[in-house]
Amino acid sequence: MSKIKYKATKERLFGWGDEGGDGLRIVILENMFTNKDFDDESREYFFSILEQDIMNGLENMIGTVKKITIFWEHPDGIIKVKFSNSMEAENCVQKMNGWKYNGREIQCYYFDGKTNYNRVGLDENKIENIEKIEKIVEKLLDDDVIKE
Repeated sequence: MSKIKYKATKERLFGWGDEGGDGLRIVILENMFTNKDFDDESREYFFSILEQDIMNGLENMIGTVKKITIFWEHPDGIIKVKFSNSMEAENCVQKMNGWKYNGREIQCYYFDGKTNYNRVGLDENKIENIEKIEKIVEKLLDDDVIKE
């Protein structure tokens, strides 16, 4: 059992949260789209339809969706979904992993809380610059020069 799933199971079984659970509520849907599904002119329309389709489908099959984030530049067709509770997220992982969508097999798993799906596709110089800026901001926050 993965650490993430173990933590969610432990929280659900032993946690003091409400019946819906306070465990992991965010899942990743992978392989939901490819860059061949749209072009520059149809991108905005394609992703608005995709978001509506995912929202409606998940709310009908799983439960309340709080937020959907589509990483449209990600080559693996990544969508991040936040549910209202951990039970719905667990149900989503169980039902959607291996599900077929537009002829593609979907992988569904818990978000690890660390992976930055926005950074995929950036060259090393851009990533290095972003990391430098993040370190500067962290130092400024630590030194109370700026407030969050």
